[in-house]
Amino acid sequence: MYYKKFSERIQEAIQEYKDKRISEAEYLNRMKDIMNDYRRGESSERYPEIIKENRNAQAFYGVTKDILSETTETAASYDTNTLGDLALKIDEIIQEHQKVDWHDNVEIHNRIAQELDDLLFDFKEKHNLDIDFDTIDKIIEQIKTVALRRY
Repeated sequence: MYYKKFSERIQEAIQEYKDKRISEAEYLNRMKDIMNDYRRGESSERYPEIIKENRNAQAFYGVTKDILSETTETAASYDTNTLGDLALKIDEIIQEHQKVDWHDNVEIHNRIAQELDDLLFDFKEKHNLDIDFDTIDKIIEQIKTVALRRY
C-alpha cells in the first residue's frame, strides 16, 4: 500500500505533464517532493493514532485496508481505528512467533497463518462483515509476505 501510493502520485504527475496541465518546472518539483517524502518515509496515507509510531502495524494496516477496500460494502462497515486495532493485533501475532531463522520454518508459518485466520474470522464476526474465505486467505498471504520482509 505504501509503495502503491507513491506509484499513484508518480503516475498522476506524469499524466498531468503529458496532458500539458503542468509545466516542466512543476513536474520536476512534484517529482522532487515525491522523492523527498519517500526518503523521509512519509506517505499520503493517514494512519489511526494507535499505530502512528508502529511501522510494522502500518504496513499490515495498509495491506488489510487495500484488500478489504476491494469489497466496497465491507469498507463501509468498519472505521479506521478498528482496522488500526486489528493491525496492532496482527503485529503482536507475528512478533510472538518470530525467532531466529523463522523465515524458513514451515511450522511457524502455519501457526502464524492459523492465528491470523482466527483473528480475521473473529474480526469478521464481531463487525458483521461479508468477507469470504478467499479474501481472508489473501489477507493472510499478503501479511505473511510483508512480515517476512520486515522481521
